[in-house]
Amino acid sequence: MDGRVVLFQQLKPICVSLSQAVLDHASGQGNSRAVIERLEKLLQLLQNVVDRGEAGNIDSKLAEYIFFPLSNVLKHLEKVPSRALELCFQCVSILLSSAWKRGISAPLAIQLIILFDFLLDGSSPSKAPVSCSEELQSIILSNLANIFDSLPHSAKGKEAFTATANILHMGKAVSLILDAIAEGSSPQVQQSAISALGAFCRAFPDKTAFAISFFPGVVSSLQKASTPKASSRRHYKFIKECLEILSSLLVSFLSDSATAKLPERSAASDSSKRTHLDAAWVSATGSQVKVALVNVCKLRQHERSEIRSSLGELCLTVLKNCQTTLAASIPSVLETLLVVSDDVNQSTILASLKVLLVRNTNLAELLRSCLHDWAVSLPRIVQSPDDAKRMRSIEQISRAHSILSEQRVDLSTIDRILLQNVRDGLAAAIQENGRSTPAISELETSQSGQKLALITGKEKSQTFQLALTKRPTELKLAAELTKLAEQLIDSNNSSVGFRHLLDSVLYSTADTRVASFFLSLNVLHNTFKQGMADFLEIDSPSTGVLDDIYSFSLATLSSEDENDWRLRALSLEAVALQAERQKKDFRFELVDALYAVALHLASPNSVLRAHAAVCLNIIAKECQYDSAQTLLVANADYLVNSIALTLNTSDVSPQGPQVLLMLVNLAGPTLLPYLDDLVESMFAILQSFHGYEDLVGLIFAVLKAIAGEGAKTDQLAITSGEGEHQNRTISPMSPKELSTILRERRLKAAATAQDSELPETTTPFPKEPWKSNFDKEFSSISKMDQEAEGNDDEDENKIPDESEDNSADQAPTTDDIPPPAPKTYGMLLKISKLTQYYLTTSSPMLRGSLLSLLDITFPALAKHENSFLPLINDLWPVLAPRLHDTEAYVVASTMEVIAAMCKYAGDFMSSRIESVWEDFKRILKGRAGLIKPKMKYSSSTGAGRKDTTGRDGQALVLHNAVDMKVNEYVDVPTRMIRESSLNLLVVIVDYVTISETMFDGVLDLMAPRLLQYKDLREALERRNADAVWLELRRYK
Repeated sequence: MDGRVVLFQQLKPICVSLSQAVLDHASGQGNSRAVIERLEKLLQLLQNVVDRGEAGNIDSKLAEYIFFPLSNVLKHLEKVPSRALELCFQCVSILLSSAWKRGISAPLAIQLIILFDFLLDGSSPSKAPVSCSEELQSIILSNLANIFDSLPHSAKGKEAFTATANILHMGKAVSLILDAIAEGSSPQVQQSAISALGAFCRAFPDKTAFAISFFPGVVSSLQKASTPKASSRRHYKFIKECLEILSSLLVSFLSDSATAKLPERSAASDSSKRTHLDAAWVSATGSQVKVALVNVCKLRQHERSEIRSSLGELCLTVLKNCQTTLAASIPSVLETLLVVSDDVNQSTILASLKVLLVRNTNLAELLRSCLHDWAVSLPRIVQSPDDAKRMRSIEQISRAHSILSEQRVDLSTIDRILLQNVRDGLAAAIQENGRSTPAISELETSQSGQKLALITGKEKSQTFQLALTKRPTELKLAAELTKLAEQLIDSNNSSVGFRHLLDSVLYSTADTRVASFFLSLNVLHNTFKQGMADFLEIDSPSTGVLDDIYSFSLATLSSEDENDWRLRALSLEAVALQAERQKKDFRFELVDALYAVALHLASPNSVLRAHAAVCLNIIAKECQYDSAQTLLVANADYLVNSIALTLNTSDVSPQGPQVLLMLVNLAGPTLLPYLDDLVESMFAILQSFHGYEDLVGLIFAVLKAIAGEGAKTDQLAITSGEGEHQNRTISPMSPKELSTILRERRLKAAATAQDSELPETTTPFPKEPWKSNFDKEFSSISKMDQEAEGNDDEDENKIPDESEDNSADQAPTTDDIPPPAPKTYGMLLKISKLTQYYLTTSSPMLRGSLLSLLDITFPALAKHENSFLPLINDLWPVLAPRLHDTEAYVVASTMEVIAAMCKYAGDFMSSRIESVWEDFKRILKGRAGLIKPKMKYSSSTGAGRKDTTGRDGQALVLHNAVDMKVNEYVDVPTRMIRESSLNLLVVIVDYVTISETMFDGVLDLMAPRLLQYKDLREALERRNADAVWLELRRYK
């Protein structure tokens, strides 16, 4: 059986029942539920036919049969519910897409359009307007689209669009569609509206009438609908269809071919009465379209690639077809194309653009003009606060330049402008950063450990931080500008570009110089990384430029007048790049470059310190040293010579001594033989600039390091117990020895009485400055060093004979024995003697540092007693007053130094200790807090205990002494002085022969603490155990 017949038999009962239900509902006898149920059955049947692919069975006659009950619903649309209208229009939609797709009756189409206008128009004058839901609006707009697609296929369909009677209804429909596009309540409504508009634009037959009546409004609505807004976000498919419709309209009405034959001006001068298109209309419309395109091009940064692709197609359409009519829009269109072509998925757009440039030289010239304008505006754009805009501008300039270079377009003038503006733009971007290096006074000697850790730590970085700025946005901007500069240099004659940047480095100033230096250096670095073979060629332009920049960098690093730390940091990078290029051959450059780099390890600027450490690591690697530490030690002679030259010119900048301090700590005693002249230069600086406490402290920090390393020399190292003058235990004297001592004391007392009767004499006033005596002492020591060296050389070169063997049997006298390691010993002796002139300085930190220096040198100097004892004699007058210093740690350090003197000089210190004994007792009683009032014990406490006249009574004394220990708080200064004074007492008792009166005084003072401090008690017992026991007994 024919499918149409079967379908008719299925439709007949449903259509009849639907008509009856509508009539009953209209007459008030039925309800709306029955109408909705029959409409659902009809829709379900039609939908099944379409789903089975049998839509062809619905011909025009069946469509009229189906539409009859539907028309009854539409006649009573004000009485039926909204759901019934939705189902009715869905059935109409199936008819429009099946039977009426090949052509709909023009009168029926117009009637439906009028009906849809009535339903969509919210301002309908009807007394009871129908409430139009979102779903109903979407269905109506879809039906309008189907009608517009179907109407041109009917017999009189095209005439119906432009018929005078229908033009008002068509205009109303388009107006409602545009309103739905702009203000649709849901994405579904907007999508249906844009589909209806596209169908109308395709179907309208009269291009002139459309251009005059509809084109401006449609373009404006599309522009508004597609422009991104923060308040309302559009679906990407909706925006994509907007762009496609706009593209087709521009081709149809504003293409060069469509407007080529238009007259200059039509007969009707008034635009409202215009009936034909002319050049004036094209010009006026083109300016309006330009505004629309500018707004639409904002979509080039949209996150959806589909939209960027559609925008690219629109721009290509404009370039292909509208170069003349939309000439004013070409720059923005080109800019948009360059942006969207950056997407990996848009390679076809870029390829199409290149094809257009090949075919049309005018377009290439236009792009060149746009590139020139962008190049001129680059410095202004770089200063913009909008980071995204800056990046986009640089990217589009780079892409335009690359495209034109591939087309062999002459860009020499633009290259020069671009390179200059890239430099100026970078200079403008970095001008807010600080330029000056901190002053010398900001450098602290305590930072030397940090600087040493930069090259001895585990992390040996070989990557420089960006020296221009630390802000992430500026870092990215600098990287993009560097890429652009590299592209400009590579695209044309590289020597010209390099030379332009180099001239800017050599002859410009301030930020411009820094920017030029940064660009040159980074372009060279990238060139080196990308093509090492070409870079290593002697004749390559980059090699010559790098040599010039390297020379400029060395001059900058060595200059004292350059205060821009960024320029110094870039110079360090240039030195590292030269080392990477020359590899092991760079060792020949170390004599000039190493000190200039190492000098910045002592910089107050943390960025420069880090740069210097990275530069040394790179140099060490390229020159095949194990580490930067090995590099410095292996080339210590270069550094010492450079530092000596600096000090000899009275250069008081702290970096040189800081580098020397670091070098001494790295190299150790092996460096000391090179430091003779350097120490003399430091002495001269101390003599000339002794009023500058920071500088003096820094110099003595270096001297302290030298002394510390000198004391580690094998010949001067003190082994356990060596050089110490420890006293023996005192044994009981016989009656004969006692009588002899008493007789000697009587004779000494008589001699003292005779001396007191002589007239008093005074020390004459000095006849010459003390400085001359100091110089004489230094010259005598130097002479002693030279004689010792001469003796060593003669001993090495002389051939021994029998007479010498015989003379060797005779032991030399003490005065003839030279000090061990004469050079090092003499240096330590000079440094130690020099401290006497600065122990009275007002800086407590410096006083403490000098005392710790002496504590380091004394063990080594004690190896030669003939030099050590005069040194003590010279230092004692300025050392003893330090016991009254206001700073506790200076007093404690002074007592430590006196203890070292006593340990290594022994009885030579006897009279000196006696001279300060009263001062020392005041310290024990006061600042040390050791002497407390003696405790008295009641006789009642001894009831029932053993006799304590024997040694067994010492247990009771022990008990009482331990009970005296009180858990009281002791502040840090008191504790420091207490520990040092106790140590000094122990050393005096052990190593210095003191009088019995002084020994008894020590026992009397320290009796309450003897059992509390074991070391002191044992030292006193080694001297005289019986006296200690007796004093404890008496104290009990």
